[in-house]
Amino acid sequence: MTDWEKQLGCRATSVERAKEALDTDIAAARLDGHSFREIGGWAGVNHERARTIAIRINGDSRTRDESEGPKAPLGEPRLVSATEALQRLREALPPTPSSEESSE
Repeated sequence: MTDWEKQLGCRATSVERAKEALDTDIAAARLDGHSFREIGGWAGVNHERARTIAIRINGDSRTRDESEGPKAPLGEPRLVSATEALQRLREALPPTPSSEESSE
């Protein structure tokens, strides 16, 4: 292997690591609440590319606050989804008798 092969191979590896680090930082900035336009401007990519990167790494394009849902002040109930409310109701109600018990 020549010196050029070694040097260029090392440089290519460094570039790949830098790209991975940039993508990770883009995804982290989105979780922290920054807009895709801000992130894209800082990273030198367009906002759609920043969105794609965030989705690939975070699994979602939402910020940390958006994905955690609304937070209620202490002592006040927080909003829940209809599915969660239904599940809570089912857990709070006493069990219903089975059809075998009711036929006796």
